[in-house]
Amino acid sequence: MEFCDAIFIVTEERQCPIYNVGDEFKVARDILTVPEIKPACLILVRQILRITTGQSVLQHSSVFGLQKAKFECGGCSGLIRFEFKKEREYATTQMKLLAAADKRKGHHELE
Repeated sequence: MEFCDAIFIVTEERQCPIYNVGDEFKVARDILTVPEIKPACLILVRQILRITTGQSVLQHSSVFGLQKAKFECGGCSGLIRFEFKKEREYATTQMKLLAAADKRKGHHELE
């Protein structure tokens, strides 16, 4: 499985001091983008680096025959579990709504 251009989404959070369920991390070539206004956790960066370079063991879960690659980061006082999402415009409803609002705003500015 190739993760050099991927979106990872937090699916579970237990007392993580930085990230919440629904937060997305985007990997594009050699660049990691974390949610705006949140710092980049170096422990998570190290974990994602292991994933993208093939050094991390995958955990797979299956729902109706669809397998999802799942990972976790628990190197500090908290824990998050996150999974691989296929590359697409946006993976969460919140980001899709924001993109739609931006598109409408741009359309009205053109008129």
